[in-house]
Amino acid sequence: MERFFRKLQVGKSVKRMNWVVQTHGDLINTSGNHIKDGDEFVTDEEIDCFKAHLRIELQTLTRLPQTRFVLFSFKTYLYPLKDVKEEGSGPALADAIEGLKTGNAPGMFKAENSTLSLILERLERIEQRPSAAQVASSPSSAGEACDATDQPQNEATEHLSTQSPDFGSHAYTTHTCDNEIFVSEGPGEPHEAERTPWSGSFVLEGQNLGQDDTWKHMGVASVLDAAIKQVETRRKAGARSTHRIATEGVSIQPELARTWMQNYFAHMSAELFLTLVDRRLLEMMPDLATMRHVHLDACMLLIYYAILWQGCFLPGRRCFIGPDRKYARQLYLCCLRIIPSWQRESAGTVTDLVAAMYMMRTAAESFDFETALEMHNLACEYAEGLQMHNLDRDSSLSPDKPPSTDDDRKGMWELIQMDLFYRLIHDKPPAFSSSIQNWRVNLPWLSVDSPPDADAPVPTMTFILRSRLALILASFFQAVDEAKDGPMTPGLVESLCQQIEDVFQDWKLHEWIQSLKDDHVYTWILVDLALAGYTSILFVLRKAMAIDPNTLPFATSNAQMRIATNASRRILGLVYHMLHEVNQPGLETLSLVLGTFRAHVAYAFIADSITELDSERAVADFDLLERVARCVEMVAKEEKDFTPLARALVYVNASVKKRVADGGSSS
Repeated sequence: MERFFRKLQVGKSVKRMNWVVQTHGDLINTSGNHIKDGDEFVTDEEIDCFKAHLRIELQTLTRLPQTRFVLFSFKTYLYPLKDVKEEGSGPALADAIEGLKTGNAPGMFKAENSTLSLILERLERIEQRPSAAQVASSPSSAGEACDATDQPQNEATEHLSTQSPDFGSHAYTTHTCDNEIFVSEGPGEPHEAERTPWSGSFVLEGQNLGQDDTWKHMGVASVLDAAIKQVETRRKAGARSTHRIATEGVSIQPELARTWMQNYFAHMSAELFLTLVDRRLLEMMPDLATMRHVHLDACMLLIYYAILWQGCFLPGRRCFIGPDRKYARQLYLCCLRIIPSWQRESAGTVTDLVAAMYMMRTAAESFDFETALEMHNLACEYAEGLQMHNLDRDSSLSPDKPPSTDDDRKGMWELIQMDLFYRLIHDKPPAFSSSIQNWRVNLPWLSVDSPPDADAPVPTMTFILRSRLALILASFFQAVDEAKDGPMTPGLVESLCQQIEDVFQDWKLHEWIQSLKDDHVYTWILVDLALAGYTSILFVLRKAMAIDPNTLPFATSNAQMRIATNASRRILGLVYHMLHEVNQPGLETLSLVLGTFRAHVAYAFIADSITELDSERAVADFDLLERVARCVEMVAKEEKDFTPLARALVYVNASVKKRVADGGSSS
């Protein structure tokens, strides 16, 4: 195969046809595998002719003139086998197959790709960059060749795969019904007469005749000088490829990567928009990443390493462990190195959205909250550009829009909840530019044809509760906008906060957390939900009180004081549960609860209010503070970055104890 690719020359495309009978009804995607020894074959009696199609792929392989990448594009045609049973349909099928060569195939279903313009735009952007061969061919630019190659063009141009809302993401492959616009099938390119050495096909097995003709008119020194320039360019290109930059100094064996990938899909299959990414491609990436002639898109590499980061905490059973810290840091470093190349290439596709979502989660759990917030804003921008906030708008207004799925709706609702939460915690404007009143996104599972998954009650319950939390936060921000600079309606804040507490009690969330403490994956999911709710309560109270400039923070009414105190206790109790009782990985857990959920705010509230409580309650709260502080101290012994926090908590606890003692002696 490598020899075939090396011999593929610019301007000489290769075409071939691939034939298969597709027995399932999913016309857009195939799910078959290559036949292996021992496979069982389906008999004719088991095939439903009303679902089966003759699938024909017209494949074209073309070497691009500037970047010299190989574009593997193909059209997909499907002919219903039920029509073959009808009398006289044989000639019609023959005409259709014959018409494939001219693009006129009557009766064939042609797979369309709605993101063809995005694919073309990206390839044109890559092709517009001057190649090193062109630079080296100009005598006047011989001294400038090195400067030209210093530009990070290979980071932005080495990837060929594309994404689309219809097909997901495919490395090295482009699905399109009009691939001729990418293909040049003539005997040569317009610039072929100006070829310089090695700008043609790079074939080591035999000498290129075009090169011989060119070299006849050049001196030996010039031939060797041009060749050295090409070697230099190729070496720099290899050193600056996105994948090589990402993995510089990183050593992860493919077997280990495959294990992490399998663990992730086994335990975290309910993640956001995961169904929009080609799982088969992700599972092949540990091997694809090591193949020299396969170029992976930067956004797929970002998703890949983010998934590996999550998967390295899952040892094949439903509990987390602290991985070798070397791997966690190396994988996150890979993600950070890929971001610049991905952002240069990003065209706002569904795969870009998924990459932003996964990087947001990975950054938040790595205590990199600036990056997490940046990725969240990008995810919202991409989602809005893809019209995901209008998934259920009247389809007659957008006839070309593909049908929405419950996975799309579920992912969008969780993104809405995240935006409302980030808006509340960080006091930022909404990341979505359009008003939520104009959105059209139904909740999933509202029809009998798409019931919730009875085998996965925790993800189902989590989504329902997150949706309720999103609606409550949306009501709060609507009240904030109506109040503007004035005070909010009396009792409204308390009512909204109590709704969050009531929802958790109605669904017995804390009972679920206790009963599933041996299942670390579900515990993480449920505690994440609970922390989001109780943190929202605290910050709703803070933001509501900040509206009135005459009211100091936490100078609250008795009702607000009670709600804030209960929420703070819940937060600290969950932190202790995760770090001590469940024994989740301390570094990642502490990063999440401190960064995403601002657990130190709850700690400060309990420490400040402890002197206002009765002695029995004060003793219990102080014991909770000390237990959490000891957990943080244990994490700080493992990761020295948390030492300042551990010292601060010791100081706070000592000052609280002194205040309580002084208050008791003065009374």
